[in-house]
Amino acid sequence: MNDLHKEVLRQNMVLLTKDLDFNTMVPHMQEGLVGFTDNIVERIQSEKTKEDRNREFIITLKTLGPSAFAAFYKSIIDSKAFDHIKVTIDATIEKLRQGGFGNTQSQSYVPNNHATQHCAGEGEAIIQSEPSPLQSARIGVDLQGPYDMPMMAPMQVAPGPGSDSSLQSARTAHQVQEGLTTYNNGCGDSQTSTYPKTPTDQTSVNNSAASRVRDDIQQKKEEIRRWIAANIPENLRSKRVSEPQLAHLSSYIGKWEHVAGKLGFKQGQIDHYRMSNPHDSVSQVNRMLCDWRSKLANEATVECLCQTLRKCNVDQDTILQAFLQ
Repeated sequence: MNDLHKEVLRQNMVLLTKDLDFNTMVPHMQEGLVGFTDNIVERIQSEKTKEDRNREFIITLKTLGPSAFAAFYKSIIDSKAFDHIKVTIDATIEKLRQGGFGNTQSQSYVPNNHATQHCAGEGEAIIQSEPSPLQSARIGVDLQGPYDMPMMAPMQVAPGPGSDSSLQSARTAHQVQEGLTTYNNGCGDSQTSTYPKTPTDQTSVNNSAASRVRDDIQQKKEEIRRWIAANIPENLRSKRVSEPQLAHLSSYIGKWEHVAGKLGFKQGQIDHYRMSNPHDSVSQVNRMLCDWRSKLANEATVECLCQTLRKCNVDQDTILQAFLQ
């Protein structure tokens, strides 16, 4: 995470500690950041109060690499619960840039709704509504949020009465006035509904959402435990996984980076496995799994690995063939 992002978090620590809800952020963070593992979630959730959880979350966020702020920013947007925090973060970044903070270093860029302006060169202004496919490929993400790329100070262009920025502001004002918001119902469907206008009601909504997240996580853990109990013999569960078993799995795990994140590997380590064998994904997976086995020694059990593989939706038959053949 670069210095600009760290300064943004530092200046808004009081707001983030008070108004964020960590449990609401969890599913979005885990979807957007490989290194945001279950171990990190459980450690933060062990804090006693909401404020302590939020504070520990922000402190931990600073240690999770250059993609952490982008995942955090996108999670705020996707959660649909912290619009005022997004507005404050945008304002802080703009203020820091206008003050010349970090102009000589690579910084992240936060688009302003759909109207994005920046200086591309001497006297050349680029105005675009979305990152181009080339930009998305360069930065490795395809989302509207902060991008890690070298930037000069943003060009100040006042939006005209018919610009996308003005229209977006009008829509936002209308939504606030009418009490409307768009949310995802958990099945991939976006719907429009009312949201509470008072802080007390919004807190109730956040608490309810956090409760659902906890219930969903617990339900999935229970389903995985039942599956293991029904399919993996008891005398096999506590045994240490063997290298031949890992070699078999390596040929069938597709999105192995997700598995690596769940096993506790950081993004830098995952990138190292990729670069070590750039044209052989099977070798990448096998090296990662063998390192995990060596690190955990006798704790690298069949049950432990099965739990992680099922959390990552690895095919059930693949798991059974590896451990029961």
